[in-house]
Amino acid sequence: MIELTGDPKRTVRLGDDKTKDGYPARMFSFDQFKFPSCTSCNDEFSNLETQAKTIIDKIMLLDNVSAAELSVLLDWFDKLRIGIWLGFFYLDKNFVGINPKFYIRQRMGEHDRLLCIYRARSERECLHFIGFDTPSFYFAPCCFTLRINSFSFFNLSYMFLFARRMGLPYGSEAYYLPNEEDPYNYITEVSGTEGIQRIMTPLLRKLFCIQGTELYQPMFPHLVKQETAFYDNDYVRNMSMNWEGGVGKIFKQDGLSLLEYPHEPTKDWLPLKTYDINSMAKSVVQQTFEWQIYINENTPSMDRIPKEEQKYWLKVRKVWNGFNRKQIERVKKMIFTDKNKQMKI
Repeated sequence: MIELTGDPKRTVRLGDDKTKDGYPARMFSFDQFKFPSCTSCNDEFSNLETQAKTIIDKIMLLDNVSAAELSVLLDWFDKLRIGIWLGFFYLDKNFVGINPKFYIRQRMGEHDRLLCIYRARSERECLHFIGFDTPSFYFAPCCFTLRINSFSFFNLSYMFLFARRMGLPYGSEAYYLPNEEDPYNYITEVSGTEGIQRIMTPLLRKLFCIQGTELYQPMFPHLVKQETAFYDNDYVRNMSMNWEGGVGKIFKQDGLSLLEYPHEPTKDWLPLKTYDINSMAKSVVQQTFEWQIYINENTPSMDRIPKEEQKYWLKVRKVWNGFNRKQIERVKKMIFTDKNKQMKI
């Protein structure tokens, strides 16, 4: 992507440096944006990177893409989203004091996920990550936007994000529980419920800020084995690309219409509408911050942790959401053009 979007040695702003007083802008040469990795992980993910490159190239050329390729692309977005989170955790020396219990492999293809694709009328080469440098993302790396040249990709993944409205089994109740072994990381307890086996649209009640191609994929790899009674039925199997692996089919939503994405390569992924760069840039940035707030407000219940801890986390969540709302107000006042470098939010 770095080579696809300009000079690999160009210096860009990648968030703020939390290791220095005043949090100055972090200026980075893109070809040096890399982190330590073991050989086994590099070998494991090299094939995914190769496949993703081919698919991204097809999208940049407005070529046909199949449902299987989109599933691979969503795997890659999971890897990229968590990889960015771990990368900045490393760069910022864990300034927020969290204790991560997972790495890329543990979060790839685990939860319902979506990808919204937007297209601008612009010839400018660029590569931007949006929403990665917020308190919300540090604590829950579920939502971000990637811009590659004239395309923006909004990516969101969360447990049971749209399972209920897709008619699949879902978590009717979710709670944070105290963790005696690690008091800084709560245990999440989820009560499973059988799906209603019919689709309700739109799959998400919250609206998007901008119109594009909406692609949805239900995921349940860790559940298909545990909740056999809920998942072993014709409805769930029919909604699956690979039932044994807990991989759902790709679906495209257009208004209140939800259709399975074709198996054969097609241009159904291509947004019908294009935007001027100013309009799209504002909308995708605002949308990313808004959906991070949405995730914050729909986390598991804290009713089963001590009252003092509940009060603390409610205050923390208020700060996170306040940060995002301030960014949204900033974005509304900014002007984005092909020559304007204010896109570095």
